[in-house]
Amino acid sequence: MLGAVRPQEDFDSKPFWDGLRSGHLRLQYCDECKKYRFPPYPACPYCGDPGGTWTSVSGKGVVYSWIVVHRSPLREYQEDAPYVIALVDLKEGPRMVGRLVGLDPEDVRADLPVFVRYMEIDKDLTLLAFERRMA
Repeated sequence: MLGAVRPQEDFDSKPFWDGLRSGHLRLQYCDECKKYRFPPYPACPYCGDPGGTWTSVSGKGVVYSWIVVHRSPLREYQEDAPYVIALVDLKEGPRMVGRLVGLDPEDVRADLPVFVRYMEIDKDLTLLAFERRMA
């Protein structure tokens, strides 16, 4: 039932959601200090430069930390339990949170190589998840 709760798309996040719908992970890139950032901001949190360029990134990363949800606080996700929510350090730098799919919770470990998986919920919503990447 992945995707039962719909995220709010706003002016700052629209390019991110548009990217997922088209099968691309896009992050803001600061043209001034040359850093990627997530979540989206109207200005760079590192140097303060306004704007930024939306750029497709590799979607590769490693698990930094994770939790196994045995009892979801949201009724919409209870039937999915147990499931894993992971913090992933992307190759390009930012840390993102997402569902970890395609492996048993007991197989998750720190530094596990992962890559982005696009979960098309319907024509208007594609969510980001991560799955194991074979080295």
